[in-house]
Amino acid sequence: MSMDTKEKRKIVVNNDTFIYVLDESVDVHFERKEFAQLRCYGTNKSSYLEVLFHWESMYYNLHRPKAVSLFIKYAIENGWNYKEDKQIYRISAEDSKNIIKELGIDLL
Repeated sequence: MSMDTKEKRKIVVNNDTFIYVLDESVDVHFERKEFAQLRCYGTNKSSYLEVLFHWESMYYNLHRPKAVSLFIKYAIENGWNYKEDKQIYRISAEDSKNIIKELGIDLL
């Protein structure tokens, strides 16, 4: 199951509201659309979390709120200060594979 391309959803993590968008039609460096992208925006719209996924990772239903909240918590614990201006925390497609396993998202 997947979300429609670029559908915005709200989620509350650590008593803060975030907006997240899962874009399944990402063109990275004008290559084929091999990736999906999750972006999470906190209270400051110029700051966001960006996670790229290889298509095989989409098997884990990464649009589920539990998976999104785990990625947000991971980014915060690793230095993402979403309340400050222009704080961008990026997770590459290769790193997201390992983080999915580390956080147990593959078991959800």
